[in-house]
Amino acid sequence: HFLSGYNEADFRMLTWNEFANSSLDSSLHPHGPYHYAVPYTPTGSINNTNKAAVEHLHNRRKERFEAFVKDLLREEKNLAKNQVYRHAFSMTKVLSSLAKHNQTLTGYIPTLENITSTWPAFISKTCPGAPPLHKMPKTMSKNGQHETSNDALGLYQAAKDVWKEGSSIARALCLLHAFDYACWEDLPAGIPDLCMEVYYKHAAQILS
Repeated sequence: HFLSGYNEADFRMLTWNEFANSSLDSSLHPHGPYHYAVPYTPTGSINNTNKAAVEHLHNRRKERFEAFVKDLLREEKNLAKNQVYRHAFSMTKVLSSLAKHNQTLTGYIPTLENITSTWPAFISKTCPGAPPLHKMPKTMSKNGQHETSNDALGLYQAAKDVWKEGSSIARALCLLHAFDYACWEDLPAGIPDLCMEVYYKHAAQILS
């Protein structure tokens, strides 16, 4: 969720003129400091046959993602002010929001895999007043996908590569998402080995 959320948020901020409604006040959607610390350079500005140049840009995008994570760790105010960045925020927040109204989460779908077929069954089973499953559509059709699905700016791949490297940034992500792994069950891939290592190492601090 976090990596794809970062991809969506940064894509929208980088393509703001095309994405945003012209009536929106861009001053209400400030960039995080990472945006200026590690500027984005489009791939189209280089010759794609130049492998060294392509690799350099990819590494810069990895640095950009790392800078974004550091902004989160520093609790940079612009990330909280700008609703676009909420795409990357923890989904556990909904639990505390429900608790304020004496409500609990009654169900959730842990993966988007086969979502067009699992969604009708989920709604029928979980939502009061929903029609029985035999009256629900057997499958749903996709009306479209986000522009970020094809990772046109290379942001998602850069973020995934940083995660795979298991660096201090990846370990920091484990700590940032400790609540997610504690609160959500039925995770398709379970808790990553790297995060389990981090949680064991910092168990005392986390539990206190």
